[in-house]
Amino acid sequence: TKKQGGFGGAPGAAGGFGAPNGGAGSPSGFGASKGGFGASKGSPGSPGGFGASKGGFGASKGAPGSPGGFGPPKGGPGSSGGFGSTIQQSSSSTPFGPRGGGMQVQESPAMRTASSGFGINDLKQRVENRNSPSRLGQNRGSGNVISQGPGSMNTFGANGETINNYGVNGARISRNNNSGFSGSSRQGEIILETNAEAEKIRADERARRLEQARMVGMEEARIEEQRRSEVEEARSQQQRLQAEARARIEAEKNMSEAKKFEAVNKAIAASDDSYVPPKTVLDSKSISPLLEQVDGPSLLNYESKEATYTGRSTKVYGGSTLDVPIRVSAPGSVVEYTIEKKSYDFGLGIVAKLDQGGTTVVKPMVPFDGKDVVADRPRQKTQSDQVLVGAGSVPCTLNFKFENKFSWITEISYKIRVIPPSAELLVEGRRRRATASMQALDNDIGETNMKLNEIYNQGSTLQNEVDTLTQQVEYMENNLQQTREEEWNIRNMEEEEVGSRNGNSNGFEF
Repeated sequence: TKKQGGFGGAPGAAGGFGAPNGGAGSPSGFGASKGGFGASKGSPGSPGGFGASKGGFGASKGAPGSPGGFGPPKGGPGSSGGFGSTIQQSSSSTPFGPRGGGMQVQESPAMRTASSGFGINDLKQRVENRNSPSRLGQNRGSGNVISQGPGSMNTFGANGETINNYGVNGARISRNNNSGFSGSSRQGEIILETNAEAEKIRADERARRLEQARMVGMEEARIEEQRRSEVEEARSQQQRLQAEARARIEAEKNMSEAKKFEAVNKAIAASDDSYVPPKTVLDSKSISPLLEQVDGPSLLNYESKEATYTGRSTKVYGGSTLDVPIRVSAPGSVVEYTIEKKSYDFGLGIVAKLDQGGTTVVKPMVPFDGKDVVADRPRQKTQSDQVLVGAGSVPCTLNFKFENKFSWITEISYKIRVIPPSAELLVEGRRRRATASMQALDNDIGETNMKLNEIYNQGSTLQNEVDTLTQQVEYMENNLQQTREEEWNIRNMEEEEVGSRNGNSNGFEF
């Protein structure tokens, strides 16, 4: 406690609360005619305090008690405009807390019309302002007025004394609506009612709630951003997986197509490498049939275009056969066909008729029951297969035969594609077929020479046999000649003997 000019000294002591030198309960105390709430030079207890006719809450040079309010005249504590005016900028201390970071409230209409805050000149106007609902704590632009009653204060004073409807001497403080602030009948009882600390607490609570709301908003924004990032990541992951799946399917499809193309090329190459001219071509006296099979179609106007033959719900009556001729002119062509059974079973066969003559059975006539023979799958209504037409069978005509021996009438659908080789494959096939033809001709010549040698050997053997037989014939002819001569001699001798016998008999008779 201060002895002179103190703030909160002991009751009746020099320098107390509201005394001429700061003491409480003296003739210049709180609510007296010449007492105030601050000294004339900034010390508490000087004339011109809270409630005096010409007193404020600061000194005239920036300290509490200057005329016109709670700050200095230029926007600090005690400037005109009252407690918490809109132009307040100073951070100086007040009995209720620091000015800079403390409580700032919005001006009420009564505060804006008056020329001062707590130390306004007109006492009636001050009483009316005190009796009117307080706008301390109201947001700017809001229509709701927050009024603070005397019973709502539960704070501490500047020197630690409790202000909860009680004064510093323990007397209850009440507000007279007609005369502003008044004390009890006992001397030294003071009525002090202010909303500054409550508004500060409310402001701190609002700031805390705003900060909490801001933190909650930030947390919700963070959670939302995290959820959005997770959703975006999941979406990107799903898109990446779908792209990988599509790429894998496309790669598998391309690989399947590549494998199929490679398998077809290998089959064509194997067919060309194993090409052997037919017997009719080798036995021909002209070389044209062999060149036609080796060369294939002319490359001058060659176009590798597919040909498609389709039939939908074609009727085949009982006991009849439907022939579908398919022309194939290029060696190495692939014929793909898909047969669909509509109702009853039927027979299916493929026969190739060669232009040089003769026929070749490509697929024997078998009942078409929809069963895939290659994959050994269960009965189905559709069957697909392909046929490779080699160089030894072109040019030719493939006859697809549909034979109905199982019902009065049946319906079939077919789709046949003829895929000729490309010009590059055709040139490579020519070379392979030419090489195979040369090898076949060499083999044929060797076989012919072997046969000729065998014939020569057989001729020599036969010649030797002929010579032997000739010698035997000569020997036998010589023997025959000798035998004939001997027989002649014997006959002559017999005749002579007979003649001599006849002559002797005639002599005895004479």
